[in-house]
Amino acid sequence: MCNICVFAGTTEGRELVEFLAGQPVQATVCVATEYGETLLPEAENITVLAGRIPVEDIIRMLQGTRFDLVIDATHPYATSITESICTACRETQTEYLRLLRQSSEQTKDVVCVENAAAAAAFLESTRGNILLTPAVRSWRHIAASPILPSGYTPGCCPWMPRWRPAAQRV
Repeated sequence: MCNICVFAGTTEGRELVEFLAGQPVQATVCVATEYGETLLPEAENITVLAGRIPVEDIIRMLQGTRFDLVIDATHPYATSITESICTACRETQTEYLRLLRQSSEQTKDVVCVENAAAAAAFLESTRGNILLTPAVRSWRHIAASPILPSGYTPGCCPWMPRWRPAAQRV
């Protein structure tokens, strides 16, 4: 039986794991958050590991389990985890595949910034309706912007206990 490790974190990763759940493979799926874990199917051939994994631990996991294949289905902007996965696969001589989503065309009304600090700076000179979709860890930068009304609730999942502190600081 083929033994696969999937680093998920996108819709494409979740769909891949849903497919693998019905296949004659053993899959270990790594996701960064407890929320990501809740989105994955439960199946006898699927093991889910939730939490951020440093490169040294990825290397140990790949050495200990000897996967036939590692599939990186993390977010395209999650470059640090992709670098860690690549490094671990190189060091352990494990086959690596990158699953990328199809890119979409950007409309002229969309503004993309490099990081959360740049988003906060952009917000300071911007007025009107704004849709913010940062990662939870980025809210500390956004919360400092003077344009946000007090009591503003971020568009993350504030009902999840470990995320409440990020929402309450805003």
